[in-house]
Amino acid sequence: MSSYENKAGIFTVRYGAPEDMSPERQKALETALRETSLRQPIGIVFVVAPNVLMVDPSVPAYWLGVTGDPLIKMAAMAIVTTNAGVSIATRGFSVANTLKDRQVKVRPFQDEATALAWVTAVLEGRSA
Repeated sequence: MSSYENKAGIFTVRYGAPEDMSPERQKALETALRETSLRQPIGIVFVVAPNVLMVDPSVPAYWLGVTGDPLIKMAAMAIVTTNAGVSIATRGFSVANTLKDRQVKVRPFQDEATALAWVTAVLEGRSA
């Protein structure tokens, strides 16, 4: 089961199983991102459970649509994972955003505290 919380424009999203990441299950989160983005730039920390070993191609395709939406002011996306496959998928997603001239910064992390600190720094303009 996935869950999310929003603290000062930073969303922490927890994915406990591969199916939690499916685009069909992201509608409430996307709505919250849109609403918050009306007031301030936002960042996301995705915390992916260790049992998630891969990312279905529909997931980055869905999020490329979100990062390409000019109404969603997303500054940073951190993916916390201990799985090499998910980390590699994250790096590919980062490159895809760069090639599409998106302003969102995307990075994988192995621990949540470091990811949260990075997203906070990006939102405050202290990190590249």
